[in-house]
Amino acid sequence: MIFVSCDDIYYLEKQGRFVQIHTRNQKITIRETLKTFEERLKTGFFSLTQVLSDQHQAD
Repeated sequence: MIFVSCDDIYYLEKQGRFVQIHTRNQKITIRETLKTFEERLKTGFFSLTQVLSDQHQAD
């Protein structure tokens, strides 16, 4: 089990059925939902943003 301080988290990234936690020193991949993190971090600031990209337009 890994414990990560909220102060160390830069952002969370959804990757299919997994979430990547980007911190100051590492990237941790876990099988969890962003909704679960939103509920866990209710006491602090949490912004859930979805960015969609069209690969045809990006090329």
